[in-house]
Amino acid sequence: MRMSSVRIVLLLCVAALLGGASFCSAQTNATGTSPAQSSAASNFGGDCCNAAAQNKLAATLGFVDIVGIKLGMTPSQVTAALKANSPALGFKIFTTRLIMPSTDPAFVKVPHYIVAHKSPAPAADHSQEYIIIEFTLPPNPAVVDRVYRKVMFADGKGAANGTLVSALEKKYGTETNINANSYRWMLLNNGQPVKTPLGGTNAACESVNGNQDGSFANPPVNDNNSSTEYGDQPITLQYMSQPDNSDVAPACDAYVAVVGTTLSVNYADPSTVALGMSVAMQSAELIHNNRVSTRAWLQADLDAKNTKIKQNGAQQAAPKL
Repeated sequence: MRMSSVRIVLLLCVAALLGGASFCSAQTNATGTSPAQSSAASNFGGDCCNAAAQNKLAATLGFVDIVGIKLGMTPSQVTAALKANSPALGFKIFTTRLIMPSTDPAFVKVPHYIVAHKSPAPAADHSQEYIIIEFTLPPNPAVVDRVYRKVMFADGKGAANGTLVSALEKKYGTETNINANSYRWMLLNNGQPVKTPLGGTNAACESVNGNQDGSFANPPVNDNNSSTEYGDQPITLQYMSQPDNSDVAPACDAYVAVVGTTLSVNYADPSTVALGMSVAMQSAELIHNNRVSTRAWLQADLDAKNTKIKQNGAQQAAPKL
């Protein structure tokens, strides 16, 4: 791969249009990648994790959804699903900071999430509904790798725990495992349900986003929030070299995880009225492989920067002695 320049230009298009929302990024970086190649034909990460491999994996993950949103969807497909299934929710794109090694500490903002939520927020009756859709990162195209939805009922209008559990089971089938108020469904990457709980270190694969219910920290779901930055960890080579909280065991890559949670003061009683519920899902393999690709992209940029420094050093004359 040609490495002729340390100059990085990231031209990011983040548009929320009347007809939908779109992510687009054209990148020319120290690896010599052309704008057209950077996302659509990225080969960073090798056969497991490049753009072609990601697209192939994403195309197989449409067997499970949360209100019509499926793993592997593109941003335009997500916005279409939101309009079709959750028309009362407004939505916008949120970004994460990306720091390329050759321009550190400068950063650019890359689209990373679509967040949809009900307004007004906060509501006088304490009701709430929001969805956080996380997408894969550059240099590969953006596709859904993780989703979290939370619904809090209006005062005095909650549903019984048993009603919520029955709805989850009707949607996702028989649980792989139940842990207190957390109902877990594990599926192989071909959609086949896993019938017995995972054991040993692999038991952690049953979680989503590394926690009990799959939630995201500090969700930007308040009407008063005017920022389009999510405020999460910046994307750096050092950060991408660490395991994601979903990479808890190599075996996790074989599964898609779905977690439903009832929010109740007495979750063990089916007749107790719940305050709300949440549902989350993720593809551990999609998350893991995307990190491999992004890490390789950032490493190639650092290598190109260091190569250029050496080339310049070889041409630099010694000072007068």
